[in-house]
Amino acid sequence: MSISVQLNELGSQMERYGMSAYLLTVNENITTHIANQTFSIVNSKLECPLSRSAERNVALHPKVSILWPAYEIDGYSMIVDGYCSRSKDLLIIEPISAVLHRPAQNKSDDNRTREDNCVDADSEEV
Repeated sequence: MSISVQLNELGSQMERYGMSAYLLTVNENITTHIANQTFSIVNSKLECPLSRSAERNVALHPKVSILWPAYEIDGYSMIVDGYCSRSKDLLIIEPISAVLHRPAQNKSDDNRTREDNCVDADSEEV
């Protein structure tokens, strides 16, 4: 289950997860290319260095995803989707959605069934 999020807390979530994440783009063969990048947030947009593969891929498919892996066992990964453009030697990503997600688990520690495994990126739950 995905929950709509407000993106005004993305900067604080990035401080929690770190600036290193995986940029997922789609190439000319419609397969995913994954590259580890270092991101910064400037004026509500994400920026990272421009690689040759990313430049080629976003020219064809400007919608990208960014994945921050969970930083603790059974923790949440953060996934941001956005539209990408180029500015000199940088990729500029305008986020359109963000979720915190973890693999579905059948039971929680108190033996109750867990139903929701996605939460707002600005949730106090994580």
